[in-house]
Order: sequence, then C-alpha cells, then structure tokens
Amino acid sequence: VNPDVVTCTSVLQALEEAGYWKEAVELLEAMEAESLFLAVDTADERESCSYPPPNIYSYASAISACFRCGMVEEAIAILDRLSTSTSRKLIPKTWVYNRALRALMNPHQSVHGKLNKNDR
Repeated sequence: VNPDVVTCTSVLQALEEAGYWKEAVELLEAMEAESLFLAVDTADERESCSYPPPNIYSYASAISACFRCGMVEEAIAILDRLSTSTSRKLIPKTWVYNRALRALMNPHQSVHGKLNKNDR
C-alpha cells in the first residue's frame, strides 16, 4: 500500500516535533522525487511503494523541523525550492512565511498547529 500525502505529511509533522530535521528533509526530498524505496525486505521478497508529491503542508513541516533544530540554511533552501516551484498548487501562502518567521524567532518551540486565523 502506498502512503498518501496526508500520511507523509503527518510523518513530517511527527519528525518536526521529535527534532529529526534530517529525516524530515530526506522524506520531503523523496516526495519531491516521487522515488521508490524498499518498504519491506522479507526473505527473498521485496516490496516497494512510491511517495506522493508533497503539498504545501509537507513543505511547511519540513521547514519548521529545520528551523526548530537550528538548521536555518537548510530551511531557507527548502523555502526557496517551494517559492520557485512551477506548480500553482505549491504557491506559498502568508501562513507559510509566518510559520517560518515564527520558527526562526523561537527555534526551540513547536510552531505546528499554533497559527491563529490572522496567520492564514
């Protein structure tokens, strides 16, 4: 069974909360590449599945994970990739920049789910 974007984004959010910025970036990059990975390796059988393309929430979680762990350059690089995306679905909204700014100002606090209606 292939994971959907909601599942992958939930994993990214969990990685953000746990402080695993590198794993969050790797998952986002795999989603961007829509690459295959080995999910199960039992005996002589290998099953693979593909990642879905990321959505705006996937990027926001990876950006927050990087900022939260002090990986400012990595977070800005992801924000740049998002900003230069050719997909109309991935145009960063104000709340994404607000989340990034909040994470930069408060690097040791979670920013997930703490947006008020003025941030959207």
